[in-house]
Amino acid sequence: MLVECVAVIIIIALTGYSYLRAKKPNIALSIFPLAFVPVMYLISMPLSKFLNKMWEVPVAATIIFCILVGSVSACCIFGYFSTKLRKKTSKMFFNVCCSGFTVIFAWLIIMKTV
Repeated sequence: MLVECVAVIIIIALTGYSYLRAKKPNIALSIFPLAFVPVMYLISMPLSKFLNKMWEVPVAATIIFCILVGSVSACCIFGYFSTKLRKKTSKMFFNVCCSGFTVIFAWLIIMKTV
């Protein structure tokens, strides 16, 4: 999942950059939380090895904890950004798509870890 996470981060960064160049900073800022789960996975890899070596914390538990923290924080930020949308249908669509992507991606990483 390392390569997949790096690819997702690059795609989200390039998409955000294209929105910034199009002078739409609000949209660019609202899609960056999509990268929280892959970034947390990349952070959890060395962190889990360190915690396993120091205090014998299971590697899978650390990775799963980091993924869950990333997905919960991303979903909370999506909720905040959706308050800036005017239409109720736009808010719902934004929340369903972004949170759905985050939850499905987190679930895939967790299933791959366990």
